Amino acid sequence: MLTQKRVKALFIYRDDGALVRKVPLPYCKDVYLGTDPTKYAYINVDKVTYRLHRIVWLYHKGYLPEHGIDHKDRIKSNTKIQNLREATQVCNMRNTGLNKNNKSGVKGVCWFKSLNKWHAQMTIQTKNKNLGLYKDFDNAVCARLAGEQCVDWAGCDFNSPAYLYVQENILNNQMEVC
Repeated sequence: MLTQKRVKALFIYRDDGALVRKVPLPYCKDVYLGTDPTKYAYINVDKVTYRLHRIVWLYHKGYLPEHGIDHKDRIKSNTKIQNLREATQVCNMRNTGLNKNNKSGVKGVCWFKSLNKWHAQMTIQTKNKNLGLYKDFDNAVCARLAGEQCVDWAGCDFNSPAYLYVQENILNNQMEVC
């Protein structure tokens, strides 16, 4: 089993999240990157391939989490220790970006053309939860954010589009009116 002591004997951690081998191996590429920034980076240690973020965690924390490690900013190649956190698989799955088909810019909020209204929803344990239909986009976003808060997603989705939208567009506009 790989230990923190072994990792620290082999590598130096840089502030950019990289692990640099203390003694380079001429026959071995240190880090294997995915084909784009949404892919994990990998590293070989003692002829075993690991996800780089897991070894960075072990280097700093001294153990590998029972559940998993989440990238707060959702960029899998960003292995800076301050971007990593211990998280359950459910929490990790909540910290996802927008679906490529999303047109509203807020996760769980979409336009129903046939009803001429905004629909707010969320998925909880593989079941869709309807949060209502709204004439106003802001109200639909607030319903989505309230839903997230009711199920305690605040610690899971650090970049919640609903939260960011409310902060940037609703609260800031209220401050300007005062």
